Amino acid sequence: MLRVRVGTTLEKEMYAVAKAYAKAQGFRGANEVIEKALYKYFYELDYQVWEQPQQGGWLKRITVFNKSAVIESIRYVKHIPRRKLEVYSEEWFEERGFNRIR
Repeated sequence: MLRVRVGTTLEKEMYAVAKAYAKAQGFRGANEVIEKALYKYFYELDYQVWEQPQQGGWLKRITVFNKSAVIESIRYVKHIPRRKLEVYSEEWFEERGFNRIR
């Protein structure tokens, strides 16, 4: 792949976060983190989501990306208003047996 040199300015804090993440993950530097973030951003721009109602109130959802697909079986979907999000802290999830995926 042909590479090009790009010059830009970033917020100092954002660059520090990218640099620390690069060091923690074993990347060559912050530029590699920024490149991967851009790839992920543009990769996930183009996707389709298909949903199909199933028996018993279940919902089958398939998310199709460029090179992969995610298949989900969902029993219950609820939108949580922004004003209540402070209730859902890490401790709240851990107390109820949730595992953090990302």
